[in-house]
Amino acid sequence: MLIKFLRSSFASQYVLIVLMAIGLYIPSFINPKVPALTTTVSGPLYEPVSIFLHSFPLVAVIVSLLLLLIQAFYFNSLLAINQLITRRSTFGAFVFVLIFSHSPFQTSIYAFFLASVFILITLHILFGIEDKSENQMYIFKVGISVSIASLFYLPAAVLLFWIWISLLMSRSGSFRELMISVVGFIVPYFFLVFYYFMNNYLISNALEYKFILDSFSFKVQLPDWFSIGIWVLIGLLLLQSSNLIFSVSGEKSGSIRKKKAIANTLFFFAIPGIFYHNVHIVQNGMVFLPIAVLLSYSLSNIKKSLTSELMLWVLILAIFAYHYLPFFT
Repeated sequence: MLIKFLRSSFASQYVLIVLMAIGLYIPSFINPKVPALTTTVSGPLYEPVSIFLHSFPLVAVIVSLLLLLIQAFYFNSLLAINQLITRRSTFGAFVFVLIFSHSPFQTSIYAFFLASVFILITLHILFGIEDKSENQMYIFKVGISVSIASLFYLPAAVLLFWIWISLLMSRSGSFRELMISVVGFIVPYFFLVFYYFMNNYLISNALEYKFILDSFSFKVQLPDWFSIGIWVLIGLLLLQSSNLIFSVSGEKSGSIRKKKAIANTLFFFAIPGIFYHNVHIVQNGMVFLPIAVLLSYSLSNIKKSLTSELMLWVLILAIFAYHYLPFFT
């Protein structure tokens, strides 16, 4: 019933998504958390935001909720425009809210959540880049978008390689096109270095970044059992429709196959990110973005939905239980 409802076109779908997001954020409104700040992953654009909001944790929660809803509906539009879900479906927004607020540690501002805005923009451009005859400016823009994302969340810099692979899959991926993305990536850092130089911060900040790179490390830090259970449920939902996600035949459009391949590539690039040291594992959220793409696509297109319907309801109940459990313990 829920899957069928989200595939249809009703104004009540949007009301449901907003109410669900508010419901997941209520515990944080009651007991707001200060924004996370971890030097090993927090970029120079995130630090002033987190420092300012550190004194206003409730404001940080409100900003996080608004950002969640804006990104969720943009994400839904992105998928609908690229035919990964039907145009009247709200599966993208629904899944995005579930994935990016499945843990209480996600209901405030953190570095990746600000960076994800620019990663979504990058994904949107890459999905449509093969349809553009004059694509140099679009390639330049994806370089800039990933660069700005890395200024909020440093590990996002690795996505420059994801851009290269995506260009090779979507187009010829000439050396010139790859270099255009590199130039786009460099531009925001050029302005950052210029700002540091003009304010006499260049040497001190260079030493700070050297320290960050030296202390950057991986560590397997397992989350609590509730998070593991939720991840297992998400994995089962993906496994239920793995033939849809990974199939290379039977698609009506070669374009959709390429878009799934771009999302799958992002997934494999993002996996190491969940092991970055000194930050809560759910706040290393790059891996959740391709999961949201693939889960939205699979639930929107799956034929036999009874098992998926039951697992989706269990997932929703588990996520709400995770948020409200502290009130009963």
